[in-house]
Amino acid sequence: MCLQTADTVEEAAEEEDHAADEFTHLQTHRCTGKALSMAWNGPQSAVLLGLTNNVLETLRISPAEGDEDAPALQLESSLSLELCGHRTGVRALAVAQDDSMFLSLSNEAVKVWSASTARCVRTIASGYGLCGFFLAGNEHVLIGTKEGQLELYNIQLGEQAQTMDAHSGAVYGLALRPDNQGCVSCSADKSLRFFDIKFVKGAETSVSLVEQPDRATELPDELLAVCFSANGHPAEHGPKI
Repeated sequence: MCLQTADTVEEAAEEEDHAADEFTHLQTHRCTGKALSMAWNGPQSAVLLGLTNNVLETLRISPAEGDEDAPALQLESSLSLELCGHRTGVRALAVAQDDSMFLSLSNEAVKVWSASTARCVRTIASGYGLCGFFLAGNEHVLIGTKEGQLELYNIQLGEQAQTMDAHSGAVYGLALRPDNQGCVSCSADKSLRFFDIKFVKGAETSVSLVEQPDRATELPDELLAVCFSANGHPAEHGPKI
């Protein structure tokens, strides 16, 4: 009969091979996004990484040279491929009034695209866009955000021209008035808000959004969509069902 004591069991466990004995951490590489997949290229000692932000990154690995205190490996990002689309889901699309451009919205940017070439011509950092449209002249876009703001952007300058805290809930719908001089927004806060769009001619056209507080309308349900009738009379709205 062979009896094992706690000491002999512990000694046997210490003699077993462990992963920590076989693998040694050499160096850490920080990617621009979380890595979802990878493929190893043995002949070139390179790895292809697929990241969550729509980027493919090639990382070349080679032995370090020179200083003994330097890391044992040299990591070099030799090639990356970035898609020109959004990093996250597209929440809304809108076409310019002359059909020359269209815009797309997501939670990180407004992107303006050429309709003829399908290439992105402008990317502007923004709030979480849920709806939007081009203003008359196609030099500005107005978007409604998940945070309840209306954000006005100058396409040519690629910058924000105005922001307004219009609602206390997500802005689900925007509609341009038929005369192009105003708009209406609807929101999760169960309200409609009406605005005038002021165009000022000068060295360059400036645009501003002015609310009509006396026309604000409260309704019993969350509002998901809104539009004007053809004659510009009161808006039709779609409640949450």
